[in-house]
Amino acid sequence: MAYLKEIEVEEVCASLAAISPYIPSQDSTNDELFMCACGFEPRCTRIAVELKNKKYRTQHSIFFEYETNTSDNLQNRPELISALSVFTKTEPTAVLYQDRDFVADFGGRLNSMLDFTDPLPTVTFDISACSSELILSTLRLLFERKIKLRILYSEAAVYHPTLPEYESSPEEWTTDTGSGMSTGILKVKECPVYPGTNPDQLPTMLIVFPTFKPERIRSVVSDLQPSKTIWILGIPHLPENRWRIEAMREINSVPPEDPVFELNTFEYTETFRRLEQIYRQYEFTNHIDICPLGSKLQNVGVALFCLLKQDVALRYSTPESFNTKQYTVGVEALWQIDFGVVESLVDLVCSCGKLQVVEE
Repeated sequence: MAYLKEIEVEEVCASLAAISPYIPSQDSTNDELFMCACGFEPRCTRIAVELKNKKYRTQHSIFFEYETNTSDNLQNRPELISALSVFTKTEPTAVLYQDRDFVADFGGRLNSMLDFTDPLPTVTFDISACSSELILSTLRLLFERKIKLRILYSEAAVYHPTLPEYESSPEEWTTDTGSGMSTGILKVKECPVYPGTNPDQLPTMLIVFPTFKPERIRSVVSDLQPSKTIWILGIPHLPENRWRIEAMREINSVPPEDPVFELNTFEYTETFRRLEQIYRQYEFTNHIDICPLGSKLQNVGVALFCLLKQDVALRYSTPESFNTKQYTVGVEALWQIDFGVVESLVDLVCSCGKLQVVEE
């Protein structure tokens, strides 16, 4: 006897790849493409340096560069290029991230570098020094291609502010005039890779993943004027950082009447699951925009959710500059998510909510 059953989000999440420790000395992969970013955080070079003189090899490598904090980022550039040059068969390629031209420019570059014949080209993406927008834009283009994909991540040892820093000078983080993690607002914008659609002209609901700079979220809320706001507060992976949850509430002045969800910053599947549940609750009453300024791994969950619900739009608030001394220090551990065949990943994610025939 057969019957129809809806594929639930829990089933999809259970089948998604787990995050696991990454050991560079045991990595003998031969990739078609390795990608990373050249940022100002010390951890930006960690994985590339760890792979230097090991068994890992790649045909091509790309390192993204940013329009902001160029002099700060240049400090890590020589070490990064040196490491990439050891395990890359061709010369490492620098790509300047510019949101307005990214789809055409980078999409074309991917097509020229990757051989999409059998066997599928393998791509490794180190997100350790990538911005939220860069992670999400790059993943959208990768998810559209017939490849095998692996994500690598360097977890920082110290995240600013530390508890002593926050307790001694809270005004540095709770006010726009404080130094905090960034300075000023350059622009508030809709991400061109995730424009979303709202054909029924429904009122907009904003889901925010806040950061330790209230000005950034406030500028998005002011620009969008949503009818409803839902907050996603990150539960830090390291237990000693759990105090940051309440600090995030204080810093962003989260209104008591707004719904708040606390999600693990490390488990991308939690982000995917919660966003799908929120969408189901409001899909007939609200158009959903997301401001994804949370953790890098949460951004992976956002990217998968936007595969499932392509009417959702992403919005960003870009600072004039970042305060490099207020970000991260050192590396705690290295991690990986091996998604394997992207076409299978996309099919799995997009099966959520569909009906399947079940044989008893």
